[in-house]
Amino acid sequence: MPKLLFSSLLILLILINLASASFISLTTQIQVNSTSLPEEGLVSLTMENKGDEPAMAVQPEIEFTGRSFLGEATSQLDPGSSRSWNIPVTTTLDTPGRYPLILKTRYYDLNNYAFSSISPSYVVIKEDTSPLVFGTLKPLEMSDSGKLPLEIINLDENLQKKIKLKLHLPKELTSENTTLQLTMKPKSKANYEFNIERFSALPGSNYVIAVILEYDENNKHYTNILRGNIKLVENSTSPIKLPVTIIIAILIIIAFISIIVFLEIKRKKKLAKEQKNEQPSN
Repeated sequence: MPKLLFSSLLILLILINLASASFISLTTQIQVNSTSLPEEGLVSLTMENKGDEPAMAVQPEIEFTGRSFLGEATSQLDPGSSRSWNIPVTTTLDTPGRYPLILKTRYYDLNNYAFSSISPSYVVIKEDTSPLVFGTLKPLEMSDSGKLPLEIINLDENLQKKIKLKLHLPKELTSENTTLQLTMKPKSKANYEFNIERFSALPGSNYVIAVILEYDENNKHYTNILRGNIKLVENSTSPIKLPVTIIIAILIIIAFISIIVFLEIKRKKKLAKEQKNEQPSN
């Protein structure tokens, strides 16, 4: 019986391990050499896969001042491995200030399902600037659609601001209203909601999103990056919401316990029968 119990437990652990989903987690480090901008700049980035599944056909794309710059695709990025790129960028803008730079990465998993991610950062042209306008994005959990709350705050006590806002999403999410222009009075707040819809995102996925806030003042450019998170959950009417892997693990445990109970009952019946046969006859 102990041997059987050990074997059953080993099988259970293997099944639970198989029920645990593999994942890809790409982390990125970005450095920008902007000393030669606007004529020429260089974006150096290193990407590492910290998941337990290879990322296939990984390709970075830099979005900068309305233009896109593609890096060379790498066929496979294994767990624990990294890859570096040097991507030249240029712009026709020469107004001093801080500008947004968005890294967009697209890749596939082993099932050939497409994924993407975004990583926002800054680039300084000639002279850095410190914006007096900032904001916050609240985390959003949604299944098929949801509203992303945004709050904008103008800290300037004297001047109004003409602000341009742009929402950046991974390709698995969509929104019809990704741009917005606001005129904010001194020392004021504004609230807005972006309508977000699921396009090809899978339940359980977490996405980094960003809203880029920009304005010009006194011949200088100002930028602030508002980062947020969107989590995709199962579309279920049940009051109890559990991940699929947890449900599978629970079912496996129930099956395991049922098998042990059945074997124990069978063992006791066999033992009782043997004891009955061993009793001497009168």
